[in-house]
Amino acid sequence: MTKSTKYKNILKCLSYILIIAILIVLLSNPKANMDSFTIGITMWAKFVLPALFPILFFTSFLNLSGILFNSGKIFAPITKKCFHCSGIAGYIYLLSILSGYPVGAKATSELYQKRIISREEACRITSFASTSGPLFILGTVGAGMFGNIRIGVIILVSHLLGAFINGICFKNLYYKQKAPDIYIASYTESQNILEDAMLSSIKSILTIGGYISLCYLVISILRTYNILLPITSGINAIFGIDVNITNSILTGLIEMTSGIRELSLLGLNDNLLSILSTAIITFGGLSIFLQAYTYLRNFKINLKVYFLEKILHTIIATIICSILVFIF
Repeated sequence: MTKSTKYKNILKCLSYILIIAILIVLLSNPKANMDSFTIGITMWAKFVLPALFPILFFTSFLNLSGILFNSGKIFAPITKKCFHCSGIAGYIYLLSILSGYPVGAKATSELYQKRIISREEACRITSFASTSGPLFILGTVGAGMFGNIRIGVIILVSHLLGAFINGICFKNLYYKQKAPDIYIASYTESQNILEDAMLSSIKSILTIGGYISLCYLVISILRTYNILLPITSGINAIFGIDVNITNSILTGLIEMTSGIRELSLLGLNDNLLSILSTAIITFGGLSIFLQAYTYLRNFKINLKVYFLEKILHTIIATIICSILVFIF
């Protein structure tokens, strides 16, 4: 048995043990866990479903109809030079920054499955087309949670500019030759566009809702049994960081919206609030990672590479935000 196989078997056993442990916890306190899951579903139904479903439908329609190919010619000069990608990558980037998670990953996956882009190009696209959207950052976070549109604008600029720079940093990833314009020869139009777009969108939005609700459930379990307490106490003892701030950040690493909401209740100054929120939104957390992986696995992206892309994007965006809060 090779070391790699042995390592995979160990991880598989640990995952089985973890799932069994979670099932035991669920059965031991069903009402509390049902309440947490309900909160997750409510958050999805109130904020995600109405905002994201129409976008998922119309982007699927565009991808299935082939209308988007004309946009590739417009973006080609920029995407080829900056990202070593064909012009169609510009469409995906624009789609991602307008729509938010996980639309960029979904569009990338769909275009790969239709053989419009290569696997290598798809991996490069994920470095700059995995972003949150202005509706969430400006509306839900800036105006809604923080009551301060300035914070929302700073987070949005930092986040999107960070994505663009991140794409430049990864432009040589799997790059071996000049990026083609578009793989038009491989494209075949769907026979029933409306039905296929609707079914694809329903599946996507339900998957997203499931991940959000499960992450809320995980947060509830961690808090009920004080599993995060040793970590937050240790960070407080070593670095002197307030336990509530650490707890909010850790929550955000599981479910982004929940973590930012908790930060908004701590009475932090605007500059610190902007910086921490930028980091959480850019990284995305477990919920966003699972949503994206639903699509990214279709072109077998190396998870280490994707994780590295998100880490570097987070660092770049946080640095930009740290500069902007003192300028504006």
